[in-house]
Amino acid sequence: AGIVGMPEGYALTETEAEIKAELAESDVTELLEALTPGEDYAEAEVVCLADDRAHAELIAAAYGGELADYGYGVATISLADTGLAVGEAVEIGADIGLEIPAVEPNYYLELDGDLSFEAFPDGEQTAETPALNSVSFNDPCLDPSSSFYQWHHAMIGTPEAWEVTTGSGDITVAVIDTGLRTTHEEFAGKTSGTVTEVDIGLGTGDGNGHGTHVAGLIGAAANNGKGGAGVAPGVSLLSLRTAPQDEPSTPKLAYILRAINYVIGANEDGSGVASGRRADIISMSISFKSESENTIASFKKLVELVREEGVTFCSSMSNDGKNEIRYPAWYDEVIAVAAVTQSGDRASFSNYGEWADIAAPGSAIYSTDKDSDSDYISKNGTSQATPIVAGACALYMSAAGHVDPVTMRSEEHTSELQSHHDLV
Repeated sequence: AGIVGMPEGYALTETEAEIKAELAESDVTELLEALTPGEDYAEAEVVCLADDRAHAELIAAAYGGELADYGYGVATISLADTGLAVGEAVEIGADIGLEIPAVEPNYYLELDGDLSFEAFPDGEQTAETPALNSVSFNDPCLDPSSSFYQWHHAMIGTPEAWEVTTGSGDITVAVIDTGLRTTHEEFAGKTSGTVTEVDIGLGTGDGNGHGTHVAGLIGAAANNGKGGAGVAPGVSLLSLRTAPQDEPSTPKLAYILRAINYVIGANEDGSGVASGRRADIISMSISFKSESENTIASFKKLVELVREEGVTFCSSMSNDGKNEIRYPAWYDEVIAVAAVTQSGDRASFSNYGEWADIAAPGSAIYSTDKDSDSDYISKNGTSQATPIVAGACALYMSAAGHVDPVTMRSEEHTSELQSHHDLV
């Protein structure tokens, strides 16, 4: 086995040429030298975008490999019997002198939450946060006297927004995460909006709990006498699982790409659909770090397509507690979300910097959990701040109708949430 190359006369597609050029520019092979196979990316496995299964088979054969999996425009290629290391395959693909589509490692990405929980970290006082006096919902955690008071609603002005709308089922937020426990009382009991899981190759359900928690912050039912409420309890949720059952805390690049492609209209066979986008907003509390924005060129390309399809993309800045760039939040097309505490200060764990677009509550945030249909938990992280912003975007669109990402960013910059931007 070895490099065979594409059939004679094959010409790279426009997307393939762009991805190859960006990988060559970033010198990705040098960046890979600092990473460890099996820890930072899957061993003997590469990924690429492909128009359909036949196209994917051609690319796999070009590298002497086997097509391990294909779906929603993304190919996973096994190099196990090729004698090629992942870095070698990536280097060959990035050679702009070769008419062979580029491939990339199947990177492991990171969840940006689930930090050690303290009831009210950094000495915060619950009395400083006003009660939700303008609503009469009976959810116990909307009560400031609750040990698990959802203080974030008062900080971002949700009660005032709820006087206009609690969310429309015509607005859909895609949660690209670890999955969702759809039978939870906060989702099964929704009276407005739908809750949909789509199997993009890893099944459904939530093996971690991260996805269930963030989804609840967006769209958990309100006024059902249970738990708390999502920022936009009436909107529809679309869950896309990106972490396998045997590694529930480790989202893989191939499934992140599939999820994004699904949102912007791809079918399982890779083809597009006439209806276009399947969601108005993406909430993604998953990230990776790199010295170059082109390290995962296929990811960058799809983020550009997300904007072209009119989908607003919210992503977490991660929890390193420093000005360390994370992707996709750093991309211009994405709303980068940092976290603040109940006192309004930057959370000590939150990344910060001029690349931050907005900050939202991210400490001691109470929401749904996966262990039972009535399970709840408090967590800290930019993972929690991100769905709060996505929920706010969903409320805006519920009142104003779908808007494009540029308009949504403009409105976000004039929101109450934006008052915390200077902190980051």
